[in-house]
Amino acid sequence: MIFIGNTSRYTPYVKLLIKHKKPFIAGILLGMLYALSSGFGLPYLLEIILPEIFGESREGLSFIDLLLAASWLPIIMAIRGLSGFFNKYLINYCGLKVLEDIRMMVFTQLQSLSLRYFQKRKSGDLLSRLTLDSNEVKIAIVEAMNDVIVKPLQFICAVAFLIYLSLQKEEFSFIFICLVICALCMVPVRFVSKKLLKRAKSLQKLSGEITASITESLQSPKEIKSYNLENRVIEKFRHDTQSIFYNQLKVIKYSNILNPLNEFIGACGVGIAIAYLGLKGVNFEEVVPLLVALHMSYEPIKKMGGILAKIQKGIASLERLEEIMLEKNELIDPITPVSFKENRGIQFKNVNFAYETTPVLKNINLSVDPGDVIALVGPSGSGKSTFVQLIPRLFDPVDGEILISGFSLKRYKKSNLRSFISIVSQDTVLFNENIYDNIKIGNENASKNEIINASKLAYAHDFIEMLPDGYDTQVGEKGTKLSGGQKQRISIARAILKNSPILILDEATSALDTESEAKIQMALKEVVKNRTVFMIAHRFSTIGIANRICVFEKGNLINEGSYEYLYNNCSLFKKLCDSQEV
Repeated sequence: MIFIGNTSRYTPYVKLLIKHKKPFIAGILLGMLYALSSGFGLPYLLEIILPEIFGESREGLSFIDLLLAASWLPIIMAIRGLSGFFNKYLINYCGLKVLEDIRMMVFTQLQSLSLRYFQKRKSGDLLSRLTLDSNEVKIAIVEAMNDVIVKPLQFICAVAFLIYLSLQKEEFSFIFICLVICALCMVPVRFVSKKLLKRAKSLQKLSGEITASITESLQSPKEIKSYNLENRVIEKFRHDTQSIFYNQLKVIKYSNILNPLNEFIGACGVGIAIAYLGLKGVNFEEVVPLLVALHMSYEPIKKMGGILAKIQKGIASLERLEEIMLEKNELIDPITPVSFKENRGIQFKNVNFAYETTPVLKNINLSVDPGDVIALVGPSGSGKSTFVQLIPRLFDPVDGEILISGFSLKRYKKSNLRSFISIVSQDTVLFNENIYDNIKIGNENASKNEIINASKLAYAHDFIEMLPDGYDTQVGEKGTKLSGGQKQRISIARAILKNSPILILDEATSALDTESEAKIQMALKEVVKNRTVFMIAHRFSTIGIANRICVFEKGNLINEGSYEYLYNNCSLFKKLCDSQEV
C-alpha cells in the first residue's frame, strides 16, 4: 500500500519539508502513536478488559476495580484522539509552509522568464497553475505522505495483533484468512490508479482553461459590452463548466469507488471470520477484540481511495507546474558580468529577430551616439516596438548582437542594465496602489519633493492635486480609475524620476489630448537633454525634438537621417508625413 501511485515522482520536492522537519517529524510521530493506539492498542485493551469485566473473574472485583478497568478505554481513546488531532494540525502547518515554498518557487521562475514565454501562454492558465495546481501538489507531498506512513502502520499494528491472538490461540488459519482478504482489497488499486491519473490531468488542464477564460472576460468588460459579446462569453463559460463538471464526476467516481469495493470485500472477510470463530466455539468476549482488530486492519485499506486520489491529482498538477519550473530561461545573466557605468554609445550589429518562425527584424545595423534622440517611424507591424524592446534585453536577438559602451548586452546583469533604462510604453500599466507609490517605482529612494517635481515636468501635478485624495488616490486595477492621458502622464513622471541615461518612448503621447501633448513635448525637450532617447511615434508633431529619424518597413531599417533628408530621399517617409501617420 505504501507504493500507491508513482510516489517517487515527488522525491525532488520532499526536500521542501527539510526546513520544517521538526513539526513534520513531530506530526508523523503523533500519527504513529495514533496508528499504534488504533491498530494494536484498542483491540489489545479490549482483549484484556472484556474478560476481566464480563468473565468469571469479575465476581471478585469491586465497583471501583471495574470502574478502573473500564477507564482504560476512554484513556486510550483520549490518547488516540489527541494524537490524531495534533497529527493533523502539525501536518497541515507543514503543508501550508510547503505550499508557500512551491508558490514562491514557481512565481520566482515566472519573473525570470522572457516576454516570449508570456506571449505564448494565457495569464489565467498560469494563475491556475500558481494557485490550484500548487495546492494539489502540497496535498500530495504532505498530507498523502502522512497517510502513506500512518495508515500502513495502523494496518501493520492491527495485523500484528491478529497474529498475536492467532498464535496465542494456535489459530494460524485465521491469519491466512485475514491476509488473503487484505490482498483482495489491493486488486482494484492499479486499475483505478491509471484511470484517476488520466482524468486528473484532464481536469487540471480544464481548470486552467476556465480560469484563463474568466480572467480574460474580467479584464475586457468594455470590449465585451461594446461588441455585444455577453451571450458569446456566457455560452463559452457554460461549455467550459460543463466539461469540468463531466471530468470532476469522473475524478469523484474513481476517487471514491475503492471505498465501497473494499468495504464489501472487508465485510465478506468479517463474515467469514465470524463464521470461522463461531465454528471454533470462541466466546463473545474473545470475538470482540478480534473483530475490532480486523476492522482496524481494513480501515486504512478503505482510505486508499482518498490517498490514491491525492497522489494522482498531485502528479497531474506537478506536471503542469514543472512545465514552468523546467522552462529554459533564455535570458540568463553572465557568470562574471561587467558593470554598467555610463552610456558611451549603442551599436546594433547584424541584428535579426523572429517570433517563432515569423521574421520581425532583418539584419539591422545602427550606431547611436550618447545624447542622440532617435525617432523610429514606419507602418504598423514594421518592427519598431520590437527594436526598442531588445535594448533593455526583454528579448535576445536570434542573430547578431547589441552593444552598449562596447560590451554586448549579454555581458551585463539584467537588473544592472535595466536600472539605466527608462521606458514609457503605449500600453501604460499602473499598479493597484496610490499615485504616489506608482510614481515612486521610478526611484524608491526619491523624496516627496522629487516625486512632485517629476509630476510637474510630466504635467501631472495639477490634475493629481484636483483629485479628492491627491497623491494618495488609489488608481484601481491597471489604473482603471484614471483616464488614458492621466495614466500616461503618471508613467512619464515615473520615467523622469528614474533619471536614467537611456530613455525609450514607445508612442508615449498617444493617449494625450492636443493640449496635454503640447505640454509634454515642452517637458520632453528638457527631459531628453544629455540622454540617449529612442522615440516611436505616429504623429508628425512628436518627432520634432529628434536629431535623427530611422525608417522601418517590414522589419528592415530602410533609411535614416534628418527630417529634411528623408522627406526628399525616402518615399515611404514622405508618404507617412503627407498622410499625417507619423
